[in-house]
Amino acid sequence: MAFEQISEAHRLTYQSNVELALQQKRARFPSRFTYQSNVKGRSAKIIDILGESEAEIDGSDRGDTPNVDPSVEQVWMTPRHIDTGYLAGKEDTIKAVIDYSSKHVQGLAAAMQRAQDTICVEAFFAARRTGKDGLTASAYVADADVNLVPKDFVLEGAAANSGMTFGKILRGWMLLTDNEVDTEMEKLYLGLTTREMQDLFTDLQFLSKDFRDKADVDQVQRMVTGFMGIEFVRYKNLPMISATERRCPMWAQSGMHYGEPMPLETSMMRDPTKKMRLRTYMEMYVGATRSDDKKVIDLRTYHA
Repeated sequence: MAFEQISEAHRLTYQSNVELALQQKRARFPSRFTYQSNVKGRSAKIIDILGESEAEIDGSDRGDTPNVDPSVEQVWMTPRHIDTGYLAGKEDTIKAVIDYSSKHVQGLAAAMQRAQDTICVEAFFAARRTGKDGLTASAYVADADVNLVPKDFVLEGAAANSGMTFGKILRGWMLLTDNEVDTEMEKLYLGLTTREMQDLFTDLQFLSKDFRDKADVDQVQRMVTGFMGIEFVRYKNLPMISATERRCPMWAQSGMHYGEPMPLETSMMRDPTKKMRLRTYMEMYVGATRSDDKKVIDLRTYHA
């Protein structure tokens, strides 16, 4: 008996089901970044950041017309390749492989989503590409006066290492405000693990009623899910500095950028090197970068 033939209809159904699975189970971070639709090729400039310029005050009546050019910083994004695939068993039919509930659809779509989130999380504190043609690597510089809330920060009293607290979040919010982020208009987010969200549930009892009313609480799971309009994004693999110190990013949406220079493509074929078994495969190029260090706050937590 000849092998069951893979038709174009099979391939289209597989592509459609994978795209649907990706829509139903979106990655956590891309939708909370500023989407860039113009990312093409090996690299692309995504934004020009204008520096501050000064206006003249009380200039002379017939003096020269001011000509003050603001400084400009070019920020670039480098697309990164992600792919995955499965080899079907002898007993797997084409219909079973392309089914929406199959591991070839659900499992691979989930793997692609995890890869997208990994790339986004790495971009929070990684060096970003700036300058002409994006050839300069600009490292994230953590500064307690600008974008860092240390692990021992407290609003009042002596410094002491702690997990996530509302005091740290308030400090992060104040830093964003000092950095001229319009916190009333901008979408703000904070990445936390389940442990940090449970830290806040414990800390809730020490919060004044005025602030307690601004917290979104899941009483069933005993976790705080938002505060002062800041949406919490739960993610277990936030970066660690050491075995006891974690970095939790708080960011304004305009400070982080995401793009897909090559959208998802799928393939289904018979592999002649694997006894003609069905092989499914998918790939895409995505990119993420930070545009401004002042719009990404590094909140540190400590757990012994």
